Amino acid sequence: MMLSGWLDNGQHQTLSITARPDPLAALHALLDDYRRRGQPLPAAPPNLALARHHPETSPSSSYLARLVGFPERRLAKGAASRRMIAEAARELGVDTDCPLTHVVQGRLEGSPWLQRISYYEAARLERLLQVSCWTVIAYLSGMRDSEIKHLQRGCVSVQRDPDGQIYRYRLSSLAFKGEDAHGAKATWVVTAPVARAVAVLERLQPQGQSYLFAKPPSSPSHRQRQDAHHVPNSNTTNRDLAALITWINTYCAAHHRPDSIPQVKGQIPHLTTRQFRRTLAWFIARRPGGTIAGALQYRHQGIQMFEGYAGTSDSGFRDEVEAEQALARGQYLVGMSTDNDRLALTGPAGAEAEERLAEFARHTVFDGQVVTDEARLRRILARHDPHLYPGTFITCVYNPDRALCHTPTGPTDTPALADCQPLACRNAALTPTNRSAVTDHLASLDTALAEGDRLAPYVRHRLEAQRRDTAVFLARHAPESPP
Repeated sequence: MMLSGWLDNGQHQTLSITARPDPLAALHALLDDYRRRGQPLPAAPPNLALARHHPETSPSSSYLARLVGFPERRLAKGAASRRMIAEAARELGVDTDCPLTHVVQGRLEGSPWLQRISYYEAARLERLLQVSCWTVIAYLSGMRDSEIKHLQRGCVSVQRDPDGQIYRYRLSSLAFKGEDAHGAKATWVVTAPVARAVAVLERLQPQGQSYLFAKPPSSPSHRQRQDAHHVPNSNTTNRDLAALITWINTYCAAHHRPDSIPQVKGQIPHLTTRQFRRTLAWFIARRPGGTIAGALQYRHQGIQMFEGYAGTSDSGFRDEVEAEQALARGQYLVGMSTDNDRLALTGPAGAEAEERLAEFARHTVFDGQVVTDEARLRRILARHDPHLYPGTFITCVYNPDRALCHTPTGPTDTPALADCQPLACRNAALTPTNRSAVTDHLASLDTALAEGDRLAPYVRHRLEAQRRDTAVFLARHAPESPP
């Protein structure tokens, strides 16, 4: 017989209880154990209709039956077993609940997250634990719901350095892109929280269950051996996400915690499985610095983790990130091209940038109204892309024939901003924000050179050259003074 419970860190434990040939002998030994510990018998679930007439609590025959490894009806219907349970109840009393026997080891700010877990809450907590693992995997991998639901035991592999330290986790599943209903084998580069969520799911499921998101052992279909390998559909997961938010907020209110999930327009957030992938792409695309900022935002161990989401998987996540980046760029350019009060761009390609912005505005302003609809803006950008790429220090007015950021064998359809040479490239234009960033960088060089005596000669020489070139660049491309 199997009995489910949770150990430290929310991980699942399955307790195996060996069935004895004689149910009465097994029950006698169990009740003697309760007597030895002086522990009240576990309570049956309250029946509100009967409680008004019989307020006393009765023992839980179903829980006692699971502990001894026999069906409940073999204990509940037998006169001898009922008499034994009744005698023990009169002697020991009946608890107010039916707690699992293990000690809660998980800690929240140094204290147990619960004092004990009820047998009647185990199934609900098991389901919430499963959807919590789904949330971690979905939000930190960029996988689709269907791809997550195909995860199987042993899907995580690790790469180690010569010292044995793990530096990369890989997650294997099926990628579903386009209309291929069977999926294609794919690998995602993930980080430790995702690998840990998978490990929890592997402990949650029985050893014979290969699919990590199959219905948990406490579900009726699992107990009845119906659809044992069936995974919940997206609608079920959406309902579980809502249940998880409700549980978190109820827990926070009961324990006076401030970290509940805030409401949106007076209601709990309505989350769906499709939002997580898009949200991750949004953060990667729109945080300043792209993948670098994303790595800092999520505290990932290295930028290659973010590159791995898109670069090592056939799931199409790179396309989704690039589409989000293009939309963010289009929205920024719409704002620039329709801002009548902004200062003109300067720099080697400043005049060309102004011409491209004016042409782009012709396609994004109709009857005095600026295009804000995302789908429409995507179509306009696909047809009339001005190929302006805003950056921290410069805005790239991209012309592949004069770009210094490309190698002879590299792609030429977009600039390689990570290899930008802003002081030398003729594609560079400067917005006021760019000039401010370059000015701040110049000040940081001055600060570093103020302690030049502590610098190695080569380092000091390089900083002095960079400071000189930066100052000349700013002076040469200063904005014209208004008349």
